[in-house]
Amino acid sequence: FSELASIFNTVVQRMRQQINQVEQQYQDTQDILQRFLPSEILERLTKKESLIATQTQQVTVLFAKVVGLWQLSESETSGPLTQPLTELLSTFNQAARRSDVEPFKFASDRYIATCGLTKPRLDHEKRMLDFALNLLDLIRTFNSRHQTRLSLRIGIHTGTVETAVLGTQQLSYDLLGEPVVIASSLIDTPESNLIITTPLVRDRLQGFYDFQPGDGLALENRSKIDTWILRKGALTDLIGELTSDLVDESSPVAAKTILPSTEMAENGAKTSAAEESEEVPVPATAPSTTTSSSSILDDLAGELGIDSFDS
Repeated sequence: FSELASIFNTVVQRMRQQINQVEQQYQDTQDILQRFLPSEILERLTKKESLIATQTQQVTVLFAKVVGLWQLSESETSGPLTQPLTELLSTFNQAARRSDVEPFKFASDRYIATCGLTKPRLDHEKRMLDFALNLLDLIRTFNSRHQTRLSLRIGIHTGTVETAVLGTQQLSYDLLGEPVVIASSLIDTPESNLIITTPLVRDRLQGFYDFQPGDGLALENRSKIDTWILRKGALTDLIGELTSDLVDESSPVAAKTILPSTEMAENGAKTSAAEESEEVPVPATAPSTTTSSSSILDDLAGELGIDSFDS
């Protein structure tokens, strides 16, 4: 009897080990899937639903084309493209999470992101514009680190989108809808390092950014829409205009640096006389206004959620 009990315990122990291994493999698979799919979609897949599609309103979609990526891969001195590309995407995704933007997919040379898809956001358009401006800084930093010459063409549109799991054997989680079609079409331009938006986005954010009119965009249905362009330097110019009147001309600094013409003439005459009689003492340097302007720019940068306003 004792020998039979020992065999039984051994069998039970092996079964428990196998069960634990299966549970661990299942959990590992779930963890991997959660990196690619939202939890809601994953749950519906687990339930084996035949049609998985969700429509979401008030979503802003970004397409960013990495220009020069494939020329870099063909270069004899660049080496494997996987490592620097992984670093670039990781940098983009980290910036997206800080802005509450959702990275969706990287396909070929196009980076796709959304805002307001999995978490509703009243300011989804502005968050996406700030994120796009940040991307222009990140690609410049990447170029400096790796001695590359990559650039970005960014298209942004907003509206109602649909997410769906397509296929039966080989599944694909895709983003569908007019904002996707238009945002992807906006980046078909020869110019780089700029952000192209639609009138809808521009109208909602024109008080925050200095948009410039762009060329019209012809859509597949033969209709045509206007476009608006935003460059990093244009934002810096706008901030400069907003802060140019913040220095009080009646302040001691302004009084010492901006003198009426008659007073300047009198001071010039006095200086000439002093030069003939004795050495003119060196005047104390007037306080610089650079520090206060930089502080103002830094504060505004913080409010807008970006690192700096460098051109």
